[in-house]
Amino acid sequence: MGHRTIIGILVVLIGYGAIMSLIFNEQSVWILLFALLAFLLIWLFIWLETRRIRYKLKYYKRKIFEVLRNIQKFEQPKYDHNTSKIGLEIEDFYDGIGRQILKSFNIEKQFTQNASHELQTPITVIKTSVESLLQSSNLSEENYHDIDTILRNTNKLSRINQALVLLSRIKSYHNVNVEPTSVNDILEQLLVDFESRIEFLEIDIKKDFQAILKLNINPTLCEILVSNLLNNAIKHNLKRGWISIKVTSTQLIISNTGKKLNRPPAEMFERFSKDESNPDALGLGLSIVKLICDYSNLDIGYYHREGVHELIVSKKI
Repeated sequence: MGHRTIIGILVVLIGYGAIMSLIFNEQSVWILLFALLAFLLIWLFIWLETRRIRYKLKYYKRKIFEVLRNIQKFEQPKYDHNTSKIGLEIEDFYDGIGRQILKSFNIEKQFTQNASHELQTPITVIKTSVESLLQSSNLSEENYHDIDTILRNTNKLSRINQALVLLSRIKSYHNVNVEPTSVNDILEQLLVDFESRIEFLEIDIKKDFQAILKLNINPTLCEILVSNLLNNAIKHNLKRGWISIKVTSTQLIISNTGKKLNRPPAEMFERFSKDESNPDALGLGLSIVKLICDYSNLDIGYYHREGVHELIVSKKI
């Protein structure tokens, strides 16, 4: 029943009560009371219906935002034929937009996988051919220089392709195999893996593990997250610098020495945001970290003070 119809009924009832009270003076009080009671009942009906529609709107609004954050949470609404026409229209809208988001997501996912496969094949062929050329004894010094440039840029193209595929997969698989994962264990293993690089740069590692930090996250994504943070601290460090790793029950804090920051801290998380002093860097490491944090209910902050860089990953409260 539409609002206009209900308002019309109210006007008729009130008018009826007023006319009857004029014609039948002795019953005027009862007729007016009846009209007021009818008015209150209809008003109550309108209020309850409005509240129910608002609740349904809020419910499906929340569901749509869940779908935008995690397409795997999309579920078709369970239609109730007893619901109002407006309620059915809300459910139809949610169903339609959810299906469209899911369709677009699957198309993008398929395209990314196909593009990655098609790109990686010629990249591999070029790398193999260039590496074979480097083995030739008939090359001049200039030829070696040109071929080395081709090989370095081909390797860079391959890393860009792999990083972009990783970015797309984070969106697809961040909610798969989620389990409590120890950041402390991952840190210990990665420090062993990075040991040769750390020793080469003579970097001093300071560990302060105050508690065990466990995150509800896909273990592979957690390793990528921590690996990128450590790699960033090593790559942008100074010879004979230091890295401080502090772990609490709610935070991972990685600080390191480095060059002074020459741009706003917020830009550090943008894709292809690179340090001009390191042209070979892709500028994707921290954007990958940010994306994993966004999809894993974590906060990430970057701070810089007089050549000391600090990245803090925190559980959201």
